[in-house]
Amino acid sequence: MCAEASELVERGVNILILSDRNLGPDRVPMPSLLATAAVHHHLVRAGTRLQSGLVVETGQAKEIHHVACLIGYGASAVNPYVMFESLYALHREGRLPEGMAPDDAVARVIKAVGKGLLKILSKMGISSIRSYTGAQ
Repeated sequence: MCAEASELVERGVNILILSDRNLGPDRVPMPSLLATAAVHHHLVRAGTRLQSGLVVETGQAKEIHHVACLIGYGASAVNPYVMFESLYALHREGRLPEGMAPDDAVARVIKAVGKGLLKILSKMGISSIRSYTGAQ
């Protein structure tokens, strides 16, 4: 995975997506935090980390702390797809507040994650998400 990331950066790819979708016999599951940290540190050692953004698409991020950890270990962005898919499932089951569309629920979750990250950062005395990215 690290070698593939380096190869892509050398070819000029500036956004790398680490995803835990499509797992199967040929794709071994790996904790998203471990994969993120491994690729981030590999690119730092190679001196190419600043040439690309690291997007993590994971079903493992189920709460704000998980998103914060991924960012802290190098993710530039996080797509917690299972969290969003769960909102659509809740809508189909009629378990969202009456009149709330699933897109509204997604927007509220995104806002809540942003506020939660801001709270974590402010408690640590960090003023921007860029300062937090990769800081561990």
